[in-house]
Amino acid sequence: MTWRDQLRAAAITLALVANAVYALPIPPAITAEKIKEEGRQRDLEMWERLLGGVGLSVERERLEELVVSVTTTLADGHKLLKTPFRPVFDLLGADQSWALFASATTRPERLEIAVRRKDSADFEVLLRRLDPCCSWHEGQLEYRRIRGVWDGQGKRMRPAYKGLTKWIAEQVFAEMPDAVQVRVRLIKERSTYPWEEDDPSQEPVLQRVHVRGRAEGGE
Repeated sequence: MTWRDQLRAAAITLALVANAVYALPIPPAITAEKIKEEGRQRDLEMWERLLGGVGLSVERERLEELVVSVTTTLADGHKLLKTPFRPVFDLLGADQSWALFASATTRPERLEIAVRRKDSADFEVLLRRLDPCCSWHEGQLEYRRIRGVWDGQGKRMRPAYKGLTKWIAEQVFAEMPDAVQVRVRLIKERSTYPWEEDDPSQEPVLQRVHVRGRAEGGE
C-alpha cells in the first residue's frame, strides 16, 4: 500500500467517523421554558400514564426536571463530539442529522392558495394541501425543495416565503387572465392522539395578498 493509499484510507475513515458523530439520533436540549409547551405537556401526560401502568409513579414536576436534565446533558455531549468537525460541516452546509423527524409537530401547517376573479367579491381556493378538491400545481409545490420554503415557518415570515408567494401569484396571473388578487397563506391545525377527540380548529397565519399589477403583497 502506497502512502497515497494510506492517506486516502485515513481521509475516508475520518469522513465516516465525522458523519457517524453528526448522525447520532440525539434529541435537542429541551429547556425549562420549552417543556411547558402544549405538545410536550401532552407527551409528558402520555408518559405519566405509561409509567403508572407499570407501577411507577412520577410527579409531573419531577418528570419535567428529568427531561430537561437528560436532554441538556445529551445535547452538550453531542455538541462536544461534533466540535472537531464543525468548521468543515458548517462550511459545506452538511450538518443534517437523523434527528430531523425525531418529534412530529402537533400544529401542522397546510398551504392554501386562493384567487379572486374579476367581478367577484369572494376568493376561490385553488390549492389546499391534502384536500382533493383543490390541487392546483400540487405536485410542484409539494416538491421537497419548494415545500421547505413554506413548511415550518413559525411565527416570523422569512424572506424566501415572501418571494415564493410573489412567484405563486405571478403563475396564477399568467394562467388566469380574469384573476385580480391572489391570496397565499398557511392554515395551522392541531393534530391529536388516537385516543383524543378530533380538533377541527384552524388558524390562518402568514397571509399575503398580491394584486395584479403590483409588485408586493400585503401581510
